[in-house]
Amino acid sequence: MFNLKQEATATFLILVRVSRTNSYACTRTDCQRQFGTKCASCRRLIQPTDWVRRARHFVYHLACFSCDQCKRQLSTGEEFALQDCRLLCKQHYMELIDGDGGKGLQKQKAKRVRTTFAEEQLAVLQTHFQIDSNPDGADLERIASMTGLSKRVTQVWFQNSRARQKKYQ
Repeated sequence: MFNLKQEATATFLILVRVSRTNSYACTRTDCQRQFGTKCASCRRLIQPTDWVRRARHFVYHLACFSCDQCKRQLSTGEEFALQDCRLLCKQHYMELIDGDGGKGLQKQKAKRVRTTFAEEQLAVLQTHFQIDSNPDGADLERIASMTGLSKRVTQVWFQNSRARQKKYQ
């Protein structure tokens, strides 16, 4: 049905498709654009004069050979990984396999240790709560210094005590 005829000259290649109704020609640059090697990152054509890096069967422009996570360009001799067609620097690959899920530099906060109160501290707090269930900032600091607790812990204790009082009324 179709005849394919190739003619090569010194400057370009012409592909001619002949059918009953039409024919077209394709220059060398068109063929390279369609069938040439493309960068695995930017998908642009790799020119014969371009500097490239190779990883497995992928080819990258020198500038495109960078970590997909942090976009840092990787250097010669630097360790990297190809994970699901993604190029990763060693740091981000290690975070990925350590279970970080690729969140990058975000670290989970350590769980705060629950405060335990001594009997003397509870007695001071309860005494002041019976006098004033909602002390101001200066009173909270004074009570905190008397009990040896921080102002914030004292404030939360008063908030919780008000909530308990309201719940049981």
